[in-house]
Amino acid sequence: MIHFKKICVLLIALFLFSLSACSNSQTVSKIPEKDVDSLLAVYSDVLVERFGAELDIMSGPYKTDENAGYWLVTNFKTVEEVKNHMLKFITASFLDSKLIEEDFIEDDGNLLMVRGSRGYGYYGIDPKVWEYIDDTSVKVQFTILDVPVEGTYCTLTFKNENGSWKICGFELPEGY
Repeated sequence: MIHFKKICVLLIALFLFSLSACSNSQTVSKIPEKDVDSLLAVYSDVLVERFGAELDIMSGPYKTDENAGYWLVTNFKTVEEVKNHMLKFITASFLDSKLIEEDFIEDDGNLLMVRGSRGYGYYGIDPKVWEYIDDTSVKVQFTILDVPVEGTYCTLTFKNENGSWKICGFELPEGY
């Protein structure tokens, strides 16, 4: 009888151990390819300081002054909406809210994207050319003016927050 109890205790212990091993392997997961693809597309848009804003480029600037052109944003009405949209994809600690505040102004119920005379999109990434470095980071093709720089990659790091993968880090290649 004692031998039977020891076997039962041992089997229960093994069962519980296997359950804990499974649960641990599920908490440390690799970011899925589909999430990498969508987050790289978002970050490509961040690098050109568009932040998900949609514009009617064909109509030209909504207004201009001696410093900039102001383009009507069609999918957001406030700077706060742009920030909240980006927080779906980028961690709060990594999001540069000041940059968003510099690129948009609210004007008479409209949101306008400010475009001055500087090099938007000089550095970029090709979100279709990437590979895993480890479970939570990838290297992605670095571009200058949308032209790939051969053998040169940026690094993006991701974090799972409450079941959603978000960008939490970005590094330009050395020397840029």
